[in-house]
Amino acid sequence: MDARHYKHDELAALRGDKTQEEVAKIIGVKRLTIIRAESGVVASYELLCNLAKLYNVPVTSLLYPYPQQAEKAA
Repeated sequence: MDARHYKHDELAALRGDKTQEEVAKIIGVKRLTIIRAESGVVASYELLCNLAKLYNVPVTSLLYPYPQQAEKAA
């Protein structure tokens, strides 16, 4: 999924005091995976489920009910 499908801006906020490296290690992925998810490049549903579990939030709170419109380049 890309940023049209999930609230990537909330992932860093939910991470709190943990570093991207710490989160990656806890859920067993590379730091680059966390960077890509938080920047809205891409995140699998499985990754979002793992992050939701770690952050103790329902995965549905990270998803948009419908894909958002992509921003147009200026």
